[in-house]
Amino acid sequence: MIRVVVAFVLALATHGAAYAQTSSPGRDSTQQQVVSSYFQQVLDGRKIGLLDQLFLPDCVIHRPEGTLNGMAGIRGVVERNIAAYSQFETQMHDMFESGDRVVARITHRAMGAGEFRSRIGVHDVKGKAVTWDAIAIFRFQNGKIAEQWVNRDELGILLSVGALEPRSDRDVASSQAGGATTTASTAQMPAGPPKDDIYAESGNRLPLVKRHDLDDLGKALYDKVDADVKSGRALAGFQGPLGLGLYSPGVAAADQPKNNYLRFESPIGRRVYELAILVTARELDQQFEWTAHEPAAVRAGVEPAVIDIVKHRRALTGLQPRDAAVIQLGREALGNRVVTSATYAEALRLFGPHDLFDVVSVMAYYSATAVVLNVFDQQLAPGQAPLLPIK
Repeated sequence: MIRVVVAFVLALATHGAAYAQTSSPGRDSTQQQVVSSYFQQVLDGRKIGLLDQLFLPDCVIHRPEGTLNGMAGIRGVVERNIAAYSQFETQMHDMFESGDRVVARITHRAMGAGEFRSRIGVHDVKGKAVTWDAIAIFRFQNGKIAEQWVNRDELGILLSVGALEPRSDRDVASSQAGGATTTASTAQMPAGPPKDDIYAESGNRLPLVKRHDLDDLGKALYDKVDADVKSGRALAGFQGPLGLGLYSPGVAAADQPKNNYLRFESPIGRRVYELAILVTARELDQQFEWTAHEPAAVRAGVEPAVIDIVKHRRALTGLQPRDAAVIQLGREALGNRVVTSATYAEALRLFGPHDLFDVVSVMAYYSATAVVLNVFDQQLAPGQAPLLPIK
């Protein structure tokens, strides 16, 4: 993000004449008109059908909560926006252009109707007036948006909806003096006394494995996990099933290829893969698994409305047949521990034997993972908000 902004500023310095011309009132370029249409017609006007005219099919969207890919990614952004706010208005302050880049400085004003998803959790904004500033950078290709970067005042949003408590001068002074105060970050931590058998570094009942204590196979697996953490491919890093698996490299070495196939190579695709995981985590009430995979499911294109149906065990009315089949199959297999003939026949009809076996294999794999997480009592990271309601 910083590199993009610096490059843009340098481009403006080099092409000042072009910048002055394209940013003049009443002389918006075609690229600026596309950006205006996105904010005013799609976001404010809720015209989702226009997205195909404005974005490339393989567009990439970089947002505070993660990177989204393709039309499913940007469509999910707009759909979540519509679900979260009953009214939405964008005020355009500035729009600058240089080459294939357009930068917009904006203010959004909205009336909450659902949930706002931040980097620390999900927050109820129903009936709350929300205002925030943002800067968005758009890269164009062939007249359409190929890439977007969004930087928003997330702290301001969280304060305005009451998700965080502002610190008073007294709190700050006490903190600087070493006094014990309740800060905004600790207010987000789940309630409950600390557990004596949990290691702080791992968040579970076993300490993190040290690389030098492993055999050659273990070291190779450790290096793979480390590389996946750095690349963002590992959702939880060493604090979770991958870290725990290093205690038995033989098991981990057998497990990882199977999950890699299901996650990256199976014809069921990432969307169905993540949906099957959410159904598994919901039916087994596995908080760590759900909280790690809900954001991943959003990135894979699972719509918030579908996620809420799984999360709150709601009726499947109105869902796409394949989504309904996956959810119902998981509910019966894991919740009831019996799958009816009708449910099986519908899933078989929609997926076929091969893909149905892959869907069931995802549920089986993450059921086993849930057992591991339960036995070793894997905790969420400090300050991480639980996303799954568990009674």
